[in-house]
Amino acid sequence: MGTTCTNKPKGMPLEDFFIDSGVLRWSDDRPHTYRVLASAYKMPAFYAAVEKVHKETGERQVWAAVIKVTQIRGNYGFCYKDMDETEGPYYHDCPSKILDLLTPTDSAYANEWRAKCREKLSMDAERRACKIGPGTVLVYGTQRLTVLEKRPRGYLDVKDELGSRYRMRPGQVRKSAIAA
Repeated sequence: MGTTCTNKPKGMPLEDFFIDSGVLRWSDDRPHTYRVLASAYKMPAFYAAVEKVHKETGERQVWAAVIKVTQIRGNYGFCYKDMDETEGPYYHDCPSKILDLLTPTDSAYANEWRAKCREKLSMDAERRACKIGPGTVLVYGTQRLTVLEKRPRGYLDVKDELGSRYRMRPGQVRKSAIAA
């Protein structure tokens, strides 16, 4: 649905805030019990593995909660939009410690989301394994760019085949591929 804005006490961990505010808390009179097994915050989203157990049959299911977080200075500057994996959220930075806890599902959206998260994790691992440095050739869109210098915080100074110089943002670097 929409985004909720509220005041979050300074220094309060996100998981505690979402449990206290009712986002990750459910009524005990339901036929299921719920609990958060693991959680992580990777800007701009908070991820949680939520265990759902049927009280009578003991049937167990673990699904992912995805909560988009926006923080703005001032009163009511903490905004969030809660979703679950079956809604096909746009955020794919879920860590493997959470993905590994999830049980199989029939939801096409959830399976697609999980696959995109796994793909992102493998791309990040490849990028960490392959050191990008001066002289490395990257392919970004249709352009071949040669790395001139690594800058602080993940930025790269590059030049294209015509010699024009650019500064690539970390997001652009992540979307590029290393030329063979």
